[in-house]
Amino acid sequence: MVGTGTENGIPYIDMRFAGTTINSGVQILPEVGAGVMVAANGQAWSSSVYVRLVAGTLSGFNYVQLFTNETTAAGAQVKSNSGPAILATSIPTASLATQRNVYSVTLTGGGTVAAVQVRWLINTGVGVPIDFTLRFGAPQLELGDFATSYIPTSTVAVTRSPEIMTASVPTGTYATETVGGTVNVAGVTYAGTASSAAGVLTFAWPAAAVTAGERHLRRLTLRQTG
Repeated sequence: MVGTGTENGIPYIDMRFAGTTINSGVQILPEVGAGVMVAANGQAWSSSVYVRLVAGTLSGFNYVQLFTNETTAAGAQVKSNSGPAILATSIPTASLATQRNVYSVTLTGGGTVAAVQVRWLINTGVGVPIDFTLRFGAPQLELGDFATSYIPTSTVAVTRSPEIMTASVPTGTYATETVGGTVNVAGVTYAGTASSAAGVLTFAWPAAAVTAGERHLRRLTLRQTG
């Protein structure tokens, strides 16, 4: 690690990789404690991280790959799940805020699964000189089949604050079309209603969603009806 800071409101860690490689890469464990992130078979989990190049060149570097490993409570690996490779050609040199990478997976390792552990694989060529510094921003792991907005934490897990949406729309009544779904973590879809007075948009959840305490808006499309 060669530096820390904040860019575009995103906290980050800079890691430099330099020298001549003797194997095909290295794995980084953002959280090394065994059984820290309690989980169960059948749950969906989403990991995310921002990545960009801040120094050096990507010569000899192939890709970064996100893993979500299923483990026992003691940390023994039960199953390894690998996400898509973030190729060298896809890693930018600027604008960390637009480079969030997400990997979502449903745990299928069986009854011994009691926790999850995130790993990042830095894949390189073998026997080649390398010198590059990657910036990893806002790593996050959360229960659910899609990543929500960044959840600032320090040393303990926290509950995500409610999302805030602002929009300027004409006064009127709107039907909501949920392309992609207003879906809770259990896969239940709820349809809400929307209206606007003096250009201020108000969205209301149905009673079922409010009662269940499960109001997760993935994507909302408005269609004016009055």
